[in-house]
Amino acid sequence: MSVQPAYIELYSGWATAQNGGFLYGRVHRGEPQALPMPGEGLTKKLERTFKDLDLRALANAGVRLSGFPGAGDVTADGNGFLKVSLPDGLPATTLSVTANLDMPDYEAPSAVTRLPVTGATEPLVGVISDIDDTLTDTGVTHTEELLKHTLFNDTYDVKFFPDAPQTIAAIAGIGGELLPTLPVFYLSGSPWGLYQRISDAFDRCGLPHGAMILRRYSQESLNPFDFKLPHLLEIVDANPGRRWILFGDTGEKDPEVYNTLIEKRPGSVDRVFIHKVTREDPQDKRFEGFFVFVDWAEVGEALRTRPVR
Repeated sequence: MSVQPAYIELYSGWATAQNGGFLYGRVHRGEPQALPMPGEGLTKKLERTFKDLDLRALANAGVRLSGFPGAGDVTADGNGFLKVSLPDGLPATTLSVTANLDMPDYEAPSAVTRLPVTGATEPLVGVISDIDDTLTDTGVTHTEELLKHTLFNDTYDVKFFPDAPQTIAAIAGIGGELLPTLPVFYLSGSPWGLYQRISDAFDRCGLPHGAMILRRYSQESLNPFDFKLPHLLEIVDANPGRRWILFGDTGEKDPEVYNTLIEKRPGSVDRVFIHKVTREDPQDKRFEGFFVFVDWAEVGEALRTRPVR
């Protein structure tokens, strides 16, 4: 049998020196899809999107990791996804992690990603933000319409709310190669198949690099609450003593999931900013204790009044 082409995507990852973390990726059959080009028509966008989301997964693929203590052989799940637990005790630096396919009937080029490892440094603050309707303007607030909007647009169509990228950069700090001073997480219900287009859009607008966590539609709940809460708990539990500045919106379940996080992990949340994208009253009980804003400039002013410490 001839050897078949395949490729590995290492999407994102994060870790802390104290408690480890996770590396996310996927293994596919065939060749990688070309990135979208500006000005493409709807037909081309649809074709590219469905190719991005095509289930060409290489089920149960063997992958050999290197670049961190304890790295070795791992196995993708039945849909080709990798969620690799990273050990505690990692050095607080940026690691270069390499993945090589270990399948006799397939060959793939090595995949490499940079993995930031956070130590216990001052200030003990971090940023976790939703994406759709918090940072990016989809113009819709219901899951079905949001998915349709997301699927029919490419990376060049992503619209950011004015001042959103600049505000996140001001909070997190930003240095060379868009690396933040504080740990930053972007948590969204968009599918992992759209990771590259979202990541490219973030780079173009100047958002600080952070660990991006998207949804495995084959395994994770479509309910925003049930999807987000376990990931939030993983992040908070891996960062003992760190307080988080949370960003979400009124369109889905961000207020509810953030309230539950506050209840389950007292003292872990510094403050919560909720972007008003629906007609709800900002004084509604579901927003109690949160800063509800319409314009991102309001967030900047609130942070000048009470700076991050």
